[in-house]
Amino acid sequence: LGHEAAPSGSDDADAAAAFSWTQRFAVKAHQGPVKCVKSKGGLIVSGGDDDCVRMYDLVNGKDLGTLVEHEGSVTCLDMYGPAGAARPTHLFSGGSDGLVNVWRVKDFKILSRLRGHKRGVKSLAVHQSGKLALSCDEDTNLCMWNLVKGRVSYKNKLGSALEEIALGRGHNRYLGRRRSELVVRDLEDPEVDSVLHPGQGKILQSMCYPGSNYAYSGCADGTVQLWDLRTSARSHELKAHARRVKGIAVPMDLAGNESAGPSGFQNYFVSASSEGDLKIWDARMLSKDGEKAEPLGVRQLGVRLTCLCAKEGSVEGAAAEMEEEDDDESEKEDEEEMQRPAKRPVKRPAKKIKKKQNKRYANMARFD
Repeated sequence: LGHEAAPSGSDDADAAAAFSWTQRFAVKAHQGPVKCVKSKGGLIVSGGDDDCVRMYDLVNGKDLGTLVEHEGSVTCLDMYGPAGAARPTHLFSGGSDGLVNVWRVKDFKILSRLRGHKRGVKSLAVHQSGKLALSCDEDTNLCMWNLVKGRVSYKNKLGSALEEIALGRGHNRYLGRRRSELVVRDLEDPEVDSVLHPGQGKILQSMCYPGSNYAYSGCADGTVQLWDLRTSARSHELKAHARRVKGIAVPMDLAGNESAGPSGFQNYFVSASSEGDLKIWDARMLSKDGEKAEPLGVRQLGVRLTCLCAKEGSVEGAAAEMEEEDDDESEKEDEEEMQRPAKRPVKRPAKKIKKKQNKRYANMARFD
């Protein structure tokens, strides 16, 4: 399900009417539950319980096909693109078969099958340099991958398994989510930097790490927590939903979210619950004393949501880049055609045609 949130432009005093939701698409992508979804530029990919990765073009609204290299559920996805590129260049997928597959986005050719996990991969994250990646599995292992050489450069047996992992922007550290805590670690020093506890009896269901100094977490009781990683303290907490928060995302393309505000957080973020509702919030309206905040927009979907992502990058920029790539490919084909030497005509010997004599009328001359 794809939805777009935009300012409604009305002067209504109700805060929930500040943003309006518009459904852009609805696709039956998988035969089973959708395990993960990721969007970057003009591409959106999803992984499901049917062992498949589905790909869609947001620019032209096309189904790009299915990738079927996993022998188990596709549990996590990530994409990488160099700085300044509107479109991603590589796709990474992890599955319950223990594999991390690397795909080239241009033609969706599989480039490598990274084997370092004996059990299912729970989550993976690619560094902004594109040279390394992290992945965690069900067997409490954390792997650091050297993507230049295509092998494991570091493997650590953790005390307990991580459910989700994310790499920050601008800092060489990662954020990991366990059942009852968030772990912040430095890539250069594997020792734990800090451990963030959501509170007694709270169970973490989701997290979002869009920046370097702040993070979001969603709990099973419907609360959303905002964390300041500079002080390792909880900055805000709000009762966002009645049930489990299954996803949190920060739409960077939304007006006002281009950069962090004075509080260090982006102005707007979106949360989704297992009961099927989407809500958009303004971080500037949250108070530290726990006062109830009102969402800027609410969308009731009537389905059980399992994952959430926000579009990253510009679709318009991706469209322009796709046109440039198509033009470059056509020009390259024309140049290759011009440089290709002309074929010389091949002289073939003429075939001798034998006149077949009709046996039926062969002896007609004797009756003349």
